[in-house]
Amino acid sequence: MNFLKNKAVLVGLVLVVLLIVAVLLVSGALKFSITATRTQPSDSAANGNNGSMVEKTEKTVTKAPETQKPLLADRAVTFKDSETDLEFSLKLPLGWSTSSNPTVDFVAGSLTAENLPDGSTFYANLNALVGAHPSDFSTFADYQDKWMEAMLAQYPSMESASRYSTKIDGMDVYVIEVSNTRPDGLVLRQMQYVFYVNNMYGMVVTTTTPLSSWAKYDKALKMSVESIKLVSETNE
Repeated sequence: MNFLKNKAVLVGLVLVVLLIVAVLLVSGALKFSITATRTQPSDSAANGNNGSMVEKTEKTVTKAPETQKPLLADRAVTFKDSETDLEFSLKLPLGWSTSSNPTVDFVAGSLTAENLPDGSTFYANLNALVGAHPSDFSTFADYQDKWMEAMLAQYPSMESASRYSTKIDGMDVYVIEVSNTRPDGLVLRQMQYVFYVNNMYGMVVTTTTPLSSWAKYDKALKMSVESIKLVSETNE
């Protein structure tokens, strides 16, 4: 499937349909310990003119380190592209569920909707599409040089925020961050990870949230994508 002709990859999915699997959120516990020491009265205080005794009590409050809350599910999910036989696994953020969409190989979204100012809702989501490299993108350097420009040329409502290259499970990955304004005025924040799987195939993973909620999802989504592993590679 051609990445550049697939709107779900380029602009993200607006809604995730029928997310019905509940995920239990696990929270950490915050513990406090209190110790008290009694200070004996000094001789001068005990033997004063009025015979009174002064007693001091000191309390030391020690705050234990907060337990790190898990951001990802323990169990990974897998998906496979039928055309290339490439199979991948990843761990989703807690409280997310897989769904389906005929335009992509994998889609998942939050079970909790973000309430928008106009009264509508939006589900943060992640989708992945595997396919052959477009004709103008035969090397990883091609993606680094031309992918962002191709995106902005095709979708003038997008604005570039950042870009960088990294490696995930040994695969070269070109990462771009964009803001995308919908016709109704809602500004979306998207991260797109272009995986150079091998000389023939690549994979594009797109995460989408409302810009106003980006900070809420940023860390977990990044960790989720960085957990991706190539499970099987049977058709090069």
